Amino acid sequence: METSKDGQLIYKNGGLPQNGSLGLHLQQLEIDIDRFIPNKTFDGLAVIDFECWRPTFRQNFGDLKIYRDLTLLEVTKKHPTWSRDQIEAQGKIIFEAAAINFVNRTMLRARKLRPFANWGFYGFPHCFNRYRDLKELERCPEQVEAENNKLTFMYPTAIYPSIYITNNQTSTALTKFVQGKMNESNRVSKLTGNPNMLKLAFIRYQYTDTMAFMKTVRKNFNLI
Repeated sequence: METSKDGQLIYKNGGLPQNGSLGLHLQQLEIDIDRFIPNKTFDGLAVIDFECWRPTFRQNFGDLKIYRDLTLLEVTKKHPTWSRDQIEAQGKIIFEAAAINFVNRTMLRARKLRPFANWGFYGFPHCFNRYRDLKELERCPEQVEAENNKLTFMYPTAIYPSIYITNNQTSTALTKFVQGKMNESNRVSKLTGNPNMLKLAFIRYQYTDTMAFMKTVRKNFNLI
């Protein structure tokens, strides 16, 4: 889903996963893999950077809330007499069934095309262990852990969590933030049956809130 210059929504490949063509998606995936990883015996890092929507319905908030809103709107049009709870429940079922299928088939096709690569999705598993009141947790909320338990197929050989920080995080807060992210990566890897799989965190020496570069490397990165 994109927004045009005049503010109109542009529905790419159906916009919502339940309206998209999996066939067209996989065709484009194969084209992209052949372009960016031409070596069929490539055995390095292969990271799929997919940030359009999240396969867990509830986790589409903020800029991604549009995917929930449009899904619920579709359900409402089909079932105008349903209660809000019924609409929410059905929306979750429809969206996640299609979204998880898209993500799962993407990984299966990628592994088939480049079977020796260390495949994984950028930024997953999500943790959401930082809140607006700047409280960081060393563990992800239980609800998030339960949701992540259903997505272990996303980590066949590697996990690539994202750890981007802000300038207003204290050393204590940053420590908890990093620990929470990496603890979840370790927990999820155990669920896959491969606890020693590759885990590489994405970091950058630039604050996401001010875009200023760090003058010194934060010692908390030693936790990674």
